Amino acid sequence: MGGIINDFFKTLKPKEKIIVISSMAALGVVLIGVVLLIAFCGKDTSQPGGIKPHEHTYDEYYLDFNGGFFNVKGDCSFEGCDEAKTLATGVAVSQLPIKEATCTESGQILCVYSYNGTTLQYPVKVEKKPHSFDYDVNGNQLSGKCTADGCGETNSVTAVSVVKKSESPATCKEPSKTVYTATLADGSELEVVEYGTDKLSKHTLNGTLIDSSVVYNYANVAGVTSNVKCGETGEGKFVCAVCEAQASITVKMPTHKFKLDYANATYPTGTAVGNIGFSCQNATCTEFVNENIQLPKIKVGLGGNSTIVSEATATSPAYVRYEFDALGIPVVFERIPYVAACTHEYANYKAVPNGTSGYYTVTATCIKPGCDDKNLRVTNATKVSETPATCQQVSTATYRVNGQNIVINGTEKGAHSFVINYATIVNPTATSKGTVEFRCKHAGCMFASNSSTAIDEIEIGVNATIISEATATEPAYVRYEFESFFGTLVLERIPYEP
Repeated sequence: MGGIINDFFKTLKPKEKIIVISSMAALGVVLIGVVLLIAFCGKDTSQPGGIKPHEHTYDEYYLDFNGGFFNVKGDCSFEGCDEAKTLATGVAVSQLPIKEATCTESGQILCVYSYNGTTLQYPVKVEKKPHSFDYDVNGNQLSGKCTADGCGETNSVTAVSVVKKSESPATCKEPSKTVYTATLADGSELEVVEYGTDKLSKHTLNGTLIDSSVVYNYANVAGVTSNVKCGETGEGKFVCAVCEAQASITVKMPTHKFKLDYANATYPTGTAVGNIGFSCQNATCTEFVNENIQLPKIKVGLGGNSTIVSEATATSPAYVRYEFDALGIPVVFERIPYVAACTHEYANYKAVPNGTSGYYTVTATCIKPGCDDKNLRVTNATKVSETPATCQQVSTATYRVNGQNIVINGTEKGAHSFVINYATIVNPTATSKGTVEFRCKHAGCMFASNSSTAIDEIEIGVNATIISEATATEPAYVRYEFESFFGTLVLERIPYEP
């Protein structure tokens, strides 16, 4: 920038003026009106100064600053004539910043005005700015450092007294702040502000600092939004009351607090299911709102859900106490009417896993004539025992269904379980068949006693593999494998002669 300014000064005309303005305010004067003064000299027959009579001509101009106004002046270009005239007064110049004033260096602006096709320039010096010190307090000693960029000026002042004016603790938005009033020896006062180094890491909700290590009860903190479900812990969001930024909080939702709608319940009967409405009472729960629980039919006796509290009379049905647990919610009717349903006779039982480990869905059909509720379907049956199928019988499985043990048979018998009597085996050779005795270990099977069957000759590469070659004293040995209806027979090492 300095080079530009120096080049600019070299272009100035001899009569261009430089003035010093203490502040930019002096240039803010609204310059009014332009008055053009075009002067002509008259014919001078006496020829004063030996200059011939002429008409003044101005083709060189410059800006002049006088009385707070900028004027345009020109010198007559006729040879020997030094007549100068003010050609325009009170012109409005444009101000171009060349260099900003700081507390260590003066600045400069350039005033520019276009006149008669010529751009006129007028440089103006701007005085230095005063230092602006930021003080630290150490007892009664004030140590100041200039806050301007690039300025290292310091200043030390001894105060007569230093009084703490105010103090603000750190927040998540601002560090701590302490304000002092320092009285100097001349009676003047300085206000000194000292800031802490760190902002507070905790955000504020409802006037309380939120601790990230604490799990808050979701029901007790207003202003938090979260998708956390009942009985779970998760992240919530809130707007900090201090810095207004979104912040996180760890919240725990209370477990479901259910309320049953007994007033609008439909009682179950011996032949039909009932239902009852319920809702979770936690204010933010959206999982269970105006839901319904289906209540199974009344079943009296072992494994049932009801007990008779009064027997039927000629004018009144029996009444039972009904109890059912749904989703951990105990549903209890102390006294509801009961008419016994017919006793079903089910057949065609089937059981399949219901998707939950250890539980099965059992279905069956009532075969009693006239039954209008033929289909049984129980989704929470458990398996009590199981007997696999054999060659003599189908598999059986016992399930616990509605408090009773139900046996469901498989559809097909299983395979034989053969046992080979290795002690009686006659090894095959390359030219003769061998024999093997076997029996099925299941009682009642036609193969329960030992039976003998032939096995094929040794054929290398088909049913046998040489595992040791013949020597002068030993024959060759092979591993022999034979597939038969009673299973696979493997003889690991038998003699072989081609």
